[in-house]
Parts: sequence; structure tokens; C-alpha cells
Amino acid sequence: MCGAVAAAALAGDHGTEGAKIWEEWLPDAYRNTLAMLTEGFGDHGWYAESQGPSHVSSDTGFQIWLASARVACGKDFITARPNAQYIALRWVMEIIPQEGRPQYPLRMAAGPSYGTHEFTRSGDWSHGGQFAQGFGIVEDKYKPAMLWVYQNFVEPAEQGLTSKEAWVNEKGFLGKAEKSYDALTSPWKAVLAFVNWPIGVEPKNPAGILPQAIEDRVHGYYCLRNRWKDADDIVVTALLGYGPKDAYKPKFGPLVVWGLGGRYEFGNLTSPKPADFFPGKGGSGVIAAGEKHLAVDFSGASGAPLLLVGVGIGEGKSDSTAQFTNANVGGRTFTVLTLSKDKHPEVKADGNKVAVGGQTVTFDGMRITFAK
Repeated sequence: MCGAVAAAALAGDHGTEGAKIWEEWLPDAYRNTLAMLTEGFGDHGWYAESQGPSHVSSDTGFQIWLASARVACGKDFITARPNAQYIALRWVMEIIPQEGRPQYPLRMAAGPSYGTHEFTRSGDWSHGGQFAQGFGIVEDKYKPAMLWVYQNFVEPAEQGLTSKEAWVNEKGFLGKAEKSYDALTSPWKAVLAFVNWPIGVEPKNPAGILPQAIEDRVHGYYCLRNRWKDADDIVVTALLGYGPKDAYKPKFGPLVVWGLGGRYEFGNLTSPKPADFFPGKGGSGVIAAGEKHLAVDFSGASGAPLLLVGVGIGEGKSDSTAQFTNANVGGRTFTVLTLSKDKHPEVKADGNKVAVGGQTVTFDGMRITFAK
């Protein structure tokens, strides 16, 4: 993709006579682009080889190429499909400012050399400049949400740098409270920020701009978020473990819950094919995947900020914030998870339903349902 950008830039320049840039090079790039947007990045940003390797594909030329192709080649790979825009918008869904730094619930199917849960900003190639590049591939209506996340969760210099990036300040590259515009090191990222930054756009909380519960149907990835506010935001993710024909298929892995400052991995939600997905209000949602079912309730009706109910998904270990409880109803075992810094609601099986505080949960064999 870097080569595609270079080819488009050089086409017609002195010395390129005889090079089949328009006849062969760029048509090859167009085919590879479509492959990346059908077998690589799914319709809501999940990457076939998981988040770590996604940095290599998204941040080493692909986002730049998507923006450049529209201008230099008249090829718009962005408008017709969400796959391209969610390469950038996925970070709005996933980033949480835990421990004073931008982080995200990583699902790693590759080694740690591909990155960690830290949202690293100072990499020369991959891992860096995601917002400086991303602003160039999203519609204007999404830019206020991206800008809000960048300014509130990513930018603050005293918060936004990881321990491995302390050298940026130590060398004086970034003064205290000085804005970086997502260009900490590499000079080309400064150029991208200059071209793409939404100057004059008012940042707005993403709630109401982006859905709070999303499904990547290409790869079976789910991300449900209760709000965008602070380190106590709650994000629940699941990965079913299927993928496009002949494409890399990621391992499904555990359910991942980040919330109220804690991180939890437990059980799994698997399916060889797309599930039925029912998004609700405020990030709540229900997933029905064959014999496995997951329901997430952010309404607060239970008395807890998060109520998660599963059938056939397994459970995790309780602590002071997370409480796992099993409830037997109609011959089935419900796994109930509540997250709360206060008293946890009581979980009580009652006939064909489960009462969790003020919320009532039922299951008809096809789908979990919340009464409120």
C-alpha cells in the first residue's frame, strides 16, 4: 500500500516513461485494496489476524492510500463500505483511559512484538498516527466523535504517553501540555496531521454519533460500550471465531470485559457462522449464537452499571468489583456477571426467569430478554 501511494505520486513524472503504472501497478493495488477490505478489515473494523497485526496493515500506508486513491486516482474505496471508515472509528469504540493512559481491550492472536493493550503513539511505522491518518478516511459526521476521544482520552501529554514513550518528553520533543496533533516522532505524520486535522470542528461526545453496540459481521466481533466519560467506562467484547472463505480465521478467544478500572477475561462465545444480534439502547445488546447466548444490560435497572447474562459461555472469578453467580432456570444454567463498586444486586431464580435486582431476565431457548 505504501508502494501504491508512491506509484500514484510518481505517475507522469520525468523518468517514469515506460513504467506501466496505470496499466499494471495501480490495478494490482486496487485488487489488493479490495482484498484488504473484504478479507482483512471487517465491516466494523475487526482485522482477521487480530488487533496487534492490524497496526501493520492500517498504519504503514493503507489509510494514507485510501485517502490518496480518492484524490489521485478517482478510486473511492471509502464511501461505499463501512470497512474502510471503521479502521479509524474502531478506536473510538475501544479506547479507555485506564491508568492515566489510552488503552484498549486487546485480543492478541499474535506475539507481543505486535503490541500490547497500550495505545502506543510514537512508533515510526506501525503503532502511531492512527488519528492523524484516520481523520482522512472518515465522513465529516464522525469527526467530532473522533476528535472528542483524541482530546479527552489520547492527547494530554502527561497522560497520553506510555512508559515506553517517556523518552519523547525526556528529549524535549513535546513540551508540557503542548499539543502533538498525533505526530510525536515521524515527520510524515506531521504532514498527515496538517492535511487531515479537522480544524474548526467542535468535538462532541461519541454517544449519539456512533452506535454504542456494534457487530463486525465479517469476522463475528462484537463491541458494546456503556459511555464515553472516564476510566470507569465499560466495554464488553466477544469474538465468535469465523471469517471469510479462504481468509485467515481468528481464534475466538474469551469474553473480554473492561470496566470500573478492572479487566476480566472468561469463558467464550463461539459460532461457525454469523449470530443473531439485537442491539439495544445505550450500548446494551443481545447475541444469539446457536447454543451459546450473551446479553449485556447497561440500563442500570439491575442496580449495577453492568449486568451480563450468558448461557453456555462459562464464568470467571469474582472480586470486589465483579460478581459471578450461577442461576438454574428451566434446566439451564445462567451465568450472571454484575460489575459494581457498591453493593451487588441479589440474583434469584424464580420459575422460568431470573431476577437480578430490579431487572428480570428470561430465555425462550432462542434469545435472552431483559424486561426493562
